[in-house]
Amino acid sequence: MDILKKIKVEDASVGMIIGRDVISHDRNTVLLTRGTELDQNKIYLLLRDEVDRIYIRTESEVADNFGEEDDDFAIEIDVSENEDQNRPRPKLRKPKVEEKKEKIQYNYKDVREMISHVYSDVRMGKKLDRALITNAVDFLIAEVRETNHLFGVLKRSEDPKDYLINHIMNVSIISIALGNWLHYSLGDLRLLAMSGLLHDLGKMKISNMILDKPGKLTPKEFEIMKKHPLYGYNYLKDAIGISKIVTNAVLQHHEREDGSGYPLKIKGDQIHPYAKILAIADVFDAITSNKSYSEKKNPFYAQEIIQSDSFSKLDPGICYTFLKNLSKMYIGKAVLLTDGTIGEIVYIHANAPTRPVIKVDEENYVDLSTNRSIDVQEMIL
Repeated sequence: MDILKKIKVEDASVGMIIGRDVISHDRNTVLLTRGTELDQNKIYLLLRDEVDRIYIRTESEVADNFGEEDDDFAIEIDVSENEDQNRPRPKLRKPKVEEKKEKIQYNYKDVREMISHVYSDVRMGKKLDRALITNAVDFLIAEVRETNHLFGVLKRSEDPKDYLINHIMNVSIISIALGNWLHYSLGDLRLLAMSGLLHDLGKMKISNMILDKPGKLTPKEFEIMKKHPLYGYNYLKDAIGISKIVTNAVLQHHEREDGSGYPLKIKGDQIHPYAKILAIADVFDAITSNKSYSEKKNPFYAQEIIQSDSFSKLDPGICYTFLKNLSKMYIGKAVLLTDGTIGEIVYIHANAPTRPVIKVDEENYVDLSTNRSIDVQEMIL
């Protein structure tokens, strides 16, 4: 027979066994299932999700007097049942088992390897490692919040073979930035960042012959590719610790305002706001990255596509926030113009954010909003 003890999460230690499923505060997500053995990552996960108390198993002193262990029969003990149950939840901190160790410092390469590992696991039919995703989410949110401009965080690769993982990371980064500009809470940013990191998980169920094809997909191949949001949703909907909000964002990230998207062809308010953000981030990064079938375009070209699509396919309010704030980051950046001139962006028109004023030298300026014969060919970041 087991005795279930109810303890504070901050008192948990490695090796303890969860006695009851741990449910999220919104009651929609199972964070850890009964029988799970705690390790440092899982304890940190519980603290991060502000779980106050958990039930853990402990062997009864009289266990030998009983026959075979029965998981469905247990005695519950609250080890602090006389304490005030309405006190505030503990603040997020490292578990006690790690307090004497140095805090683990990740870098972009580490996080990229984490995400690559998660996607490889899915390819091989393994369970989702939520701890890796959580660590990656926390790292990316910190990076976006600490840097002064989005382009300082985005990573670009000239090798199309690196596209998928780079794209996944960049979509999450852009989504976090856009969520910040929309004044999302930290909790919302975490869910949004997780949605970005998992949005293309369904592609692991698609053949590499299609994913890595150097040319344009045939209509039949494209129909297969269009199933990846549904594949991702089906994988995640039963995954431990993944919110329904995240699974719906993954399912809907290719839906469009006018109903022209896929796989559900829903429109407008039927699409979750996270999915609308992912859609914009996905379009922007896809255009500005090298792929096996196309070369990258400059950010201003991507902005023009997004601005055009904001009248039909993409949410106009979110697009406006994205374009307005992104344009502010261009001030002071060097650009190469299509006529071969190199200059510096000195002014962004509020009504024409993709057609800035370029300072060529102390006396010469080019206003792209009035001079339509010249465009930005490349950002020199």
